[in-house]
Amino acid sequence: MRKRYLYAGVFALLVTISLRVAYAEEKSMAAHSSPDLKNKFLGTWKLVAAEAQQPTGEVMPYRYGAGSIGYIMYDATGHMAVQIMQPNRPP
Repeated sequence: MRKRYLYAGVFALLVTISLRVAYAEEKSMAAHSSPDLKNKFLGTWKLVAAEAQQPTGEVMPYRYGAGSIGYIMYDATGHMAVQIMQPNRPP
């Protein structure tokens, strides 16, 4: 039982560190990126395909399956949102 808590704590620490590093890199990149490039991505984008490339080079449908449905949205304040789901998901 103690091992489970130890592993969960280590995992939480690694996630926190990763998020902090990613946030710092994002701030650094945002400071150096051109406004024109940022504006090209603003808005809502529809998912066309979701696939993963294996180390062997084989391309496979991402875990949501072929024909996944999804959207990604970027706004001018730097926020983004993603929604991806299986095509046969019940309402």
